[in-house]
Amino acid sequence: MYSQEKYEAGTVVVDMVDARTKQLIWRGSAQNAIGNPTRIKEQLAREVTRIVDRFPQRT
Repeated sequence: MYSQEKYEAGTVVVDMVDARTKQLIWRGSAQNAIGNPTRIKEQLAREVTRIVDRFPQRT
């Protein structure tokens, strides 16, 4: 299945995919995650961590 979405510049998207079925199981994103290109490495790492922290945990 194919889908197309529009995101603003500076948005980071993290997709979690089931390794067995290759199906998307969760998507998280952060807008304006990269505001300063000279600090992209630090900003990207911080924002990806924040996104992944919102991934629902199994209970």
